[in-house]
Amino acid sequence: MDRIVETAGFLARKSRAPRGRHRLMRQLIARAPDHDYRYRDSNGYDRVACLRDHMEALGFFGLGGLPTNVLSRVNKGDWAIDAGANVGLVTAGLCHRVGPSGQVWAIEPLPRNIARLNTYREDNRLPWLRIIAGAVGATSGSVLLHLPAGGESGWASLTKSWETRGSIPVESYTLDDLVFEEAVEQPVAFCKIDVEGAEPSVLKGAQRMLEEMRPLVFCEFNDILLRDAGYSAEELLVAFEALRYRPADGFSEQAKKLSGAVVDLLLESR
Repeated sequence: MDRIVETAGFLARKSRAPRGRHRLMRQLIARAPDHDYRYRDSNGYDRVACLRDHMEALGFFGLGGLPTNVLSRVNKGDWAIDAGANVGLVTAGLCHRVGPSGQVWAIEPLPRNIARLNTYREDNRLPWLRIIAGAVGATSGSVLLHLPAGGESGWASLTKSWETRGSIPVESYTLDDLVFEEAVEQPVAFCKIDVEGAEPSVLKGAQRMLEEMRPLVFCEFNDILLRDAGYSAEELLVAFEALRYRPADGFSEQAKKLSGAVVDLLLESR
């Protein structure tokens, strides 16, 4: 079975048909042995995945990274931030794009994911990748992270009120505090924010960075989680607009369909 899974994963990562990869992934992950597989991702990096974990399975089958029309706007030498890095599927693409002359910060609070990120950094000798263990929000301090019910890598949340299993204390930082804690030699060029309902808090703690550096922002608008936290996707978009951020070309239609949906938007300074 291992040989079948490894061959299927290799072929899927070479394929340009995402729908077929999703179908293949669903067929195989239920049967896959419950252990780690080593593989080389589409960026040429060595990785580890347990296929019983949804996010790690996405990476194994060549899915889960940034859309091409977003990643193409990250350039060699850029400073990029992955807030809510999970196991690093977006982080990997950013590391590949910016190269050794740039820097990538992967910010992640869940201990199992931090361990995966550290293994990824060490296995691939990526000194331009900095891993920050903690959450990001409106203030710095200690917060409770609600753990996913199934113990998986995805869906840990500071705000979610259902399908959780206990919580753990984690450090929280504002992006402003992290970015400006020392002399800044270059501006942040790109920031991905996917923090399972805490995006409004992250935005409040990143206003100086956004106002002074004007990076591209790729943000998840999960209206279900945001409403559970007493907010909404529409209100989050208004908060971005107050900072003079608008959906980038090609994302305006998605921005009209936020209610009750999960939508990823690229926003740029206007």
